[in-house]
Amino acid sequence: MGETPIFCVTALALHADLWRQFTGDYVRLKRQFFPQEIGEREAAVYEIKGNSLTTPRNAASRRRQVFASRVFDRLTSYDAKLFSVIFLKNAIQPTAKASMYGMAVQYLAERFQAFLEELPRQETGLMILDSRVRSEDTILAKSHLTYAFGHESGRTLDRIVEAPLFADSKLTTGLQFADITGAFVYGYHYRRYCRTIGNAVDYSHLDTWWPRVQQLEFRSRRLHMGRMLWGFRVLDHRKMPV
Repeated sequence: MGETPIFCVTALALHADLWRQFTGDYVRLKRQFFPQEIGEREAAVYEIKGNSLTTPRNAASRRRQVFASRVFDRLTSYDAKLFSVIFLKNAIQPTAKASMYGMAVQYLAERFQAFLEELPRQETGLMILDSRVRSEDTILAKSHLTYAFGHESGRTLDRIVEAPLFADSKLTTGLQFADITGAFVYGYHYRRYCRTIGNAVDYSHLDTWWPRVQQLEFRSRRLHMGRMLWGFRVLDHRKMPV
């Protein structure tokens, strides 16, 4: 999210057999709360960005707060699980964004694998990522395949099929949900770790939302690779040697 002291990559696990239900529900929800903004456009491809719901300038917007609450209600009813990797950047020698993104996808894949292993049936899953630049997407997909087939930990990801696929978030309800929940994860961690920085953005209005976010967080019910896994992982690069 821009040149900020933290960098977050957030993902949601949604059951594919509920795709028609959650897509239809979300289209109706957007039409209900944003009819003027949508206008004559197709509501299915109109995207409400997560940062418009969490930005302090909209903190007093009752409409946006109720809309966000309805989104969280629906994600809970779909039994969605939330994952996020949060990097606290080293201000002097920050890690390249592409490297952080690739690392985050690996951590998210490990947690997605754990989620799939704990489902009652022998299910597999597919990772769909928000498309950026095609060349960057290709590099990331190749890196994931190399990790999945050439690394000891990567070879354990046997429930995840294919390389990550990339989609336009305007066409993919799951990515729109991930963007919204990711904005709340970002705002909370920004407030927790960056509020003392000069000219820091005040995300204090998100404090009351954190229980809703945590309710969606994946938490393993058994050991995976010798440890319990939670959906959120914070990587602190601030004290890395420079």
